[in-house]
Amino acid sequence: MATALSRLGRLDLVLDKVDRLPEGAVIGAVAAPYTSFRNHAVAPLQLDYRPLEDVIERWPVYVPALAEGLKPGRGYCDITVDEVDEAVRGLTSKHVIIRRHAVCLLGERSLGAAAARRVLPLLCRSVSRDADAAVRRLAILSLLFWQKDSRRYADVVREALGRPGRRGPRGRCVLAPGTGRRPA
Repeated sequence: MATALSRLGRLDLVLDKVDRLPEGAVIGAVAAPYTSFRNHAVAPLQLDYRPLEDVIERWPVYVPALAEGLKPGRGYCDITVDEVDEAVRGLTSKHVIIRRHAVCLLGERSLGAAAARRVLPLLCRSVSRDADAAVRRLAILSLLFWQKDSRRYADVVREALGRPGRRGPRGRCVLAPGTGRRPA
C-alpha cells in the first residue's frame, strides 16, 4: 500500500506514518518513483529528486537500505526529454545515491541529439570530477551507451580508465565499438 501511494504521488502520506511502518515498506515507497515500474504507468510522475533528498536528510538511518534498493542494476526508470533537467540537477546532488541514479538515467541514447549536446559534456565532468568512484564508473558506461554520439569524448574515457588508446584521425583515441576497450 505504501508503494502504491508513492506511485500515485502521495509519498507524503507514507512519510507522515514513517514511525509506524516497517522499514521495508518505507524504503519501497521512497524508491518506487525511481524504478522501472514507473515505465509502465499510464501517466508516470515527472522525475523529481526532492522527495528522495528530503528522506535522505530527515531519516539518514534509511540511507543504506535506499542505496541497496536503488543500486545500479535494480531497474531504473526511463526518462523523457522533459525530465533531463531534473536528471542533470541530480548530477550535482550532495547525495551519492542521487548522483548514481542520475548518471545512469542520462546514458539513454533515445533522449536524442539535443539532449546529447547538453548531457555528454556533463557526463564527462562526472567521469573526471565526481568524488565517488561508482559515479565515475557509471558515467563512463553512460557515455559509452551514447555510442557514436560520444566518440569525441573517448579521450576522457581513456584517461579515466588509465589506458593508452590507439589514435585515430585528428588525434582522438579510438575505442572498440560498444566495449570501451581499445581494439586488439
